[in-house]
Parts: sequence; C-alpha cells; structure tokens
Amino acid sequence: MGEPDCDQQSADNAWSDATRVREADAARRDELADARDLVAEARDQVAGAADGKASALRDAAADDREHAADDRKHAAVDRRAASEELATAEIDYLTGVLRRRAGLAAIQREMDRTARTREPLVLAFIDVDGLKAINDIRGHPAADDILCEVARCVRESLRSYDVVVRFGGDEFVCSLAGQDATGAEHRLEQISAQLATGPNGPTFTAGVAERRADESLDELIIRADAAMLNARRRQEEPPAA
Repeated sequence: MGEPDCDQQSADNAWSDATRVREADAARRDELADARDLVAEARDQVAGAADGKASALRDAAADDREHAADDRKHAAVDRRAASEELATAEIDYLTGVLRRRAGLAAIQREMDRTARTREPLVLAFIDVDGLKAINDIRGHPAADDILCEVARCVRESLRSYDVVVRFGGDEFVCSLAGQDATGAEHRLEQISAQLATGPNGPTFTAGVAERRADESLDELIIRADAAMLNARRRQEEPPAA
C-alpha cells in the first residue's frame, strides 16, 4: 500500500513543478509583452516627437519660402519702379525722344556693337529749319509743336532699334545701324517729304556721316554736323545764272 502513495506524491510533485514552470514561462511572456509594449510606446513617442519636429521644420521652411517669395516680389516691383523712373528721366519731356546724355550713351553702345559685328553705322545730324523765326513770330507753343512733329515723324519712320536723340534746342542726332550713308540719306529724304505734307509743313536740314574705323563718337558727331552745315549752305546758295 506504501508504493502507490509514493508514486502519487511523485506525480503530484512533478505536476507542481510543471505548473510552476508554466507559470514562470507565462510570467516571462507577460514581462516580455510588457517590455515590447513599452518599447513600442517609446518608439511611438520618439516618432511622434520626430514627426512634430519635422512638421515644425517643414512649416518653418514653408514660411521662409513664402517670405523669400515676398522679398523677390517686392524687389521686382522696386526694380520696375526704378527702371521706369530711369526711363522717364532719360526721355525728353517735350519730344518723347532720348535726352542728350542718355541718347549719346545709347549711340555709343550701338557703335561698340556694330564695331564687333563689323556692321556699318551712320550718324544723322538734323537741324529744324527756321525754328527761331517761328518762335519769335508765332511763339513758343508753335515752335514746340514743330519740334514735336519733327521728332514724332523721325521716330516713327526709323526702325525700332535706331536711336533718336534731342541733341540741342532744335537739333536731333540719330544712329542708323546696318546702313551706309547713301541709304541713310534716302531715308531722311523720305522723312522730309512726309513732313512737308503735314499740317505745319516743317522742314529740316540733315547731314550724315558713316562711322570710320577707330572713330570716336565726338568725331563722328563733328563730321555729321559739318555735313549738315554744308547741306544748308548749298540750300542757301543762289541758283546759278
């Protein structure tokens, strides 16, 4: 009768040991699960913080881009305003053509460009006829109308890239790139004929000079002015008997 009791006790002990092992394994699994949960929670917190920081950085970058865009927009507006002010300052208020300083700078640029491209360039010197007498007899407004009419006709008859400058009170200079003296003289004759059909019928005397190699702008103007004076003398000479 004693042996069965021993066997039962051994079985009970083994069952108890197995139960403790299972319970220990379950506890370890619970601990591991808790640890995993803690790790996941920490990872989520870190990811959330990183996402929050990244979002803040993206928002800050977006703000910087917006501010930069605004700065560029304001800079563009300022540049346009400055350019418009400069353009206004360079235009003769009465005739609408370039003032002397700005116009001569533009002609110099054309001389430099055509020298590089080996294109011909002609300078025309225009003097409005009888403007002083018109001013003395009919007054300043009439003289101004004549000047404006001549300037408008010259500007509209030449090409958009030809430079027209009010050089003095009743004088204009024009640069014509890509043309020789003969072509420029022909064009000026057409302008003179067109003016003659206008309401005031103004006339002008012109001289042209084709740019020579290594010639300065001042030298070119002097030659064109001399050609204009020669043309005027020829007009004033009495007809041959």
